[in-house]
Amino acid sequence: MARQTKVQQHGMAIGMQVVNRARFDGVASGEGLVKALHDRGSEPTGVLFEEEYATYLAAAGREGSTLDSRMRAAFDGMSLAQRKAAETVVVPEPYWLSGLVGITHKELQAKVLQEAFYSGSGNRWLWLPVIRRDVTVEESGPPVLPREIADPIHESHTAHMRVPPLLRVSPDVTRMLSEYDAFLREVTIGMAADMTRRLGVIAFRIALIHASVERAGLVTTEHFRRGLALTEYARRGLRWTFGDALGNRDATLLYRHLQEQETLSNGTI
Repeated sequence: MARQTKVQQHGMAIGMQVVNRARFDGVASGEGLVKALHDRGSEPTGVLFEEEYATYLAAAGREGSTLDSRMRAAFDGMSLAQRKAAETVVVPEPYWLSGLVGITHKELQAKVLQEAFYSGSGNRWLWLPVIRRDVTVEESGPPVLPREIADPIHESHTAHMRVPPLLRVSPDVTRMLSEYDAFLREVTIGMAADMTRRLGVIAFRIALIHASVERAGLVTTEHFRRGLALTEYARRGLRWTFGDALGNRDATLLYRHLQEQETLSNGTI
């Protein structure tokens, strides 16, 4: 069966009817991203949707492009700014920006691997290997969440916009987060360690979303385990997503020597 890799950054779609009003298609520059968020008014929400991640990579890879650096700043929760002589556009916190893109793993390996390690952009995405199902679709169109899922999400979003809640975190979640970070440092090496550096942050953000949707008021270990299930699935799929060199100690050592020295003699290898 055809295989395809999809990725999702922190955040969550709130049913297709809301995503359709909040999504950005084909953002080609960092300035365009900032302007798109700024135009949504106070506390803006946006979903960057790109079915062909290669298009995003091409835009981010152009000389002088600030698209990738803006996305990294958005992940870190920093204010976004576009300053020019004639105009200054600023998107202050809080804002909510998610991303959903798709790409085959072969194309991903060919186009993103090296730059992702250097800049840290790769570990700000959650890489989820998926297998395209061999099924016949009677009606084409965007996927729609079932109402039993979409309605509670929409209702929670509406309630939170009226009265922003105070969301507390269980001490057990804090402990589990520290243990997970230690676990990741123990089981990953080299480039794999670079790509898993922010999995704990992503798992925690997923837990925040689940607690918010349920209007729980407290982020519990159950919420955090749901995030861990997703990040651990992504971590176990990294070798397939990025190739066998990822996580291989000898390959990682040789790769870094090659980066530093450009060539290696047979004796050194």
